[in-house]
Amino acid sequence: MNAEDFFVIEGGTLKKYRGPGGDVKIPEGITKIGDYAFCYHEKLTGISIPGSVSVIGEKAFCGCAMLKNVFIPEGVNLIGKSAFSCCGGLESAVIPSGAMEIDDEAFRDCTALKKITLSDGVTRIGKGAFSGCTALNTITIPSGVTSLGEGLFYGCRSLCRVVVSAENRDYKSVDSVIFSRDGRTLVAFTGGAVTYAVPPGVTRIGSKAFSGCRNLTGVTIPCGVTDIGDGAFSFCTALNDIAIPGSVKRIGKTAFLHCDSLTQAALGNGIAEIDDEAFRGCRSLSCVALPDSLTNIGDSAFCECHALTHVVIPERVTRIPRRAFMDCASLADAVLPETLTDMGDEAFFGCRSLRNIKIPSLVARIGKKSFAFCSCLRGVSLPEGLKTIDDEAFMRCGALPEISLPDSVTFIGKDAFLECEGLKEIKIPERATRIGSGAFSSCPGLRRVTVPDVPDFLTAFSGCGRLTEYAVYPSSKRYKTVSGVVFSRDGKKLIAYPPGRACERYDIPEDVTEVCGGAFSGASARLIFARRNIRSFSPFAAEGTNKQDPFVACEDASLVPIPGKPVYPGPPDSLSAKQRRRVMEGFLFAIETGMPEMEAWKESYIEYIQREAAAFEKMAWRNETLLRLMMEHMLLKHETAGMMHKKFLSEGRSGLADALLEYLEQTQRV
Repeated sequence: MNAEDFFVIEGGTLKKYRGPGGDVKIPEGITKIGDYAFCYHEKLTGISIPGSVSVIGEKAFCGCAMLKNVFIPEGVNLIGKSAFSCCGGLESAVIPSGAMEIDDEAFRDCTALKKITLSDGVTRIGKGAFSGCTALNTITIPSGVTSLGEGLFYGCRSLCRVVVSAENRDYKSVDSVIFSRDGRTLVAFTGGAVTYAVPPGVTRIGSKAFSGCRNLTGVTIPCGVTDIGDGAFSFCTALNDIAIPGSVKRIGKTAFLHCDSLTQAALGNGIAEIDDEAFRGCRSLSCVALPDSLTNIGDSAFCECHALTHVVIPERVTRIPRRAFMDCASLADAVLPETLTDMGDEAFFGCRSLRNIKIPSLVARIGKKSFAFCSCLRGVSLPEGLKTIDDEAFMRCGALPEISLPDSVTFIGKDAFLECEGLKEIKIPERATRIGSGAFSSCPGLRRVTVPDVPDFLTAFSGCGRLTEYAVYPSSKRYKTVSGVVFSRDGKKLIAYPPGRACERYDIPEDVTEVCGGAFSGASARLIFARRNIRSFSPFAAEGTNKQDPFVACEDASLVPIPGKPVYPGPPDSLSAKQRRRVMEGFLFAIETGMPEMEAWKESYIEYIQREAAAFEKMAWRNETLLRLMMEHMLLKHETAGMMHKKFLSEGRSGLADALLEYLEQTQRV
């Protein structure tokens, strides 16, 4: 096979190299090395690029770990994004004269790269072009460069000398620190100094200017600086304190992201905006005083500041955004201004030391998961005017002993108070039009609940096993309660029975014709008596859309239908095996405990067993009362009786074995 057969070429573009590697010579006439052409070729050691090539595509040589040296010919005018990134063995690169751009991350993570020669023809060097080049120690920015991307030398820990050509019209260097030509913007700090004083005259600290300077412990920012760019000090892990003067108007996105050692930040009065994630992950930050001039706090601005204990939000701030103080594990006190109108999603999520919170009067909505997992929260004051408590807003606030919901609340979201174990009573406002599924689920301390005229409210209280009383408003047009049990207004539907009510027996009232889905969910009553005029226990008889078995999660409850025809309401083929078993278990338990009415109803139950004999034969294996009843009325198949006789005899249960033998003899004679 010829060497040229290893190349996939389309219209002058080398699309893919499929050869064995080594030193490779690209054929003449190629004008572009396509995206990913040599990407992650593990055996490529050298490359000869012909003068006809003008473009090296995105990730063209990315991950070629054995590639050691690269010479870029004069005809190339673009080195694409990540073109040589992660070439861990690359030691040197020469870029000769010719108008050319080096795109973003072109040589990122070339960890062996010690020297790169840039010609005067280079005009643009993109974002992070040499980031992660840990062996790079010197570099000269040529005169033709008009644009330097942010984070250019991030992670270049060996870089000790950076020189910008004196003839460059856009940039200059002072002691290896790059500035704009007029000295007003600090573009990139590359020195190895432990401390640094930003010189007078600088008005802007550029994006990622100090990013990743892991030895830097202190920076002095002079009055006159007005803007701290995005990511300016991100990942300066040794930086321990910072004073930002009042001349600064904006602290950019991720400006101090993951400054792990930062313990305090003095913010001057004049700062108006702290942008998204500005101090995120500053896990040692224990003290920050927000200035009165502040008007805007960005998303996740102080997220994961684990040591922060106290925060006062200034009066000009009107919104706590998404995740602003999320996972501030030590935050015990947060003071919110009366000007606040919105509480964003997950604003204080996971602030497990927060003990009290007062929501200001103008707030109409508490966002999703705003206070979820605030496990020490004991006091919450909600304002009149609040309309929405969104999904999971107070989920798993286990220490919360009570919550007073203002009359203005119309919406309570899904799982809003899930697993708030300390709650004992809830009064849902009469104006509420929707209560989400699981809104108060798994609140084991809940004893009493007042519900408004909304359908499907029952799904909001699943797992509240100690709930003993439901209440409704006197003006309710949908519901009424009798002894804490919820019925439809006309009394014909049984909607909800309190699962925590301690009683051995409950008689469903004679007026009831339907038992709705989930009505007895989790009920502790041992026997539930149903009158024969009940037409349906079907899940589809539910109020609204709640399509559950009426007896879901009733592990101990048994249904005892008062006989009529049919014994269990509904056609037999609509009953599940579990429903049939529940009927018989109730009947058998009543007989075993000597309830006098059972003997009078026995004939009807015998008819039912006869009709469902196959199903009850399976139950008889583990229920001696049922087994003897079926033998007494000759309802047990001869073959089944024989198998039972052998099993019980082998287990030493001689009484049952003898009874079965006698039954076998009787059926044999028959």
